[in-house]
Amino acid sequence: MHFDFGKVRQVGGGALVVALIGTLLPIGLGMLFVYMLEGFDGSVVYSDENKSGLAAGVSLAPTSVGIALKLLMETKQLGTDYGQAVITAAFADDVLSLLAFIVLEQLKPGEEITFQVVGVPAITSVALLVFGAFAAVKIYPKYLPKILHKIKEDPKQSFQPRDALLLVTMFATLIGFAELSVVAKASHLLGCFVAGMCFTGVHRAHHIWKTQTKRITAWMVRLFFGATVGFAIPTKELGTIDAFWKGVVLAVFPAIGAKVVSGLHMGPAKWVVGWAMVGRAEFAYFIAESAVNGNLT
Repeated sequence: MHFDFGKVRQVGGGALVVALIGTLLPIGLGMLFVYMLEGFDGSVVYSDENKSGLAAGVSLAPTSVGIALKLLMETKQLGTDYGQAVITAAFADDVLSLLAFIVLEQLKPGEEITFQVVGVPAITSVALLVFGAFAAVKIYPKYLPKILHKIKEDPKQSFQPRDALLLVTMFATLIGFAELSVVAKASHLLGCFVAGMCFTGVHRAHHIWKTQTKRITAWMVRLFFGATVGFAIPTKELGTIDAFWKGVVLAVFPAIGAKVVSGLHMGPAKWVVGWAMVGRAEFAYFIAESAVNGNLT
């Protein structure tokens, strides 16, 4: 719901270039370094020798929108040109990383990379994003407020009926797009993102969602990290020399270096934009955990 189409028009293509570089370069370098460390058989088959590199690269690609947003708001730089560029680039980066994750999910060990395996999910995912953008600009902000304004306010209630209807509509949209994305062979995560995007232009939508779901969201985030990512970390292997030096290499080059150079074309604020893209997103941990559970590493 933080996505702002007005900012996308304002910052132009510069932020999108940052997102492209900040997504593709970590994926490419992540694959390269893992291939150098683990070996690469050079085939177009998604084999056991190749899958770890792609999974690692996709895991290193996402940027944390939350960290960037929090820092820009605390320093009162969100309204600046580079602040808007950072937020737009971070959102676009997450979308591109999500598309890469969808492609990663479709690949199976020993399966040849074909258009049916990779191309169809990618096309349907992009189509879903385009439809969501259209709905966010032309449908939801135009028609939903008209429906809500027909409901009279009740001064005796703290939570107005129109706000309740808006909340129900948001949940229905969330479930609907999540199911639609699965039918379209995309990811339910993409469907949830598109659902939130639909309400960016609807007045009070973000406020109502935040106030009504903040408690359950806080606990769900704790459970997500504790019961999935936390339990999946092999603590016995973290202290080994082999895991340490390989982790440092992946952190310095694909995770940090690739992000820092993504803003070199942004003029005087290039280093600010580049370093703002370094923050790791929660989505990255989810990709890594999913890759391990799906035998993709």
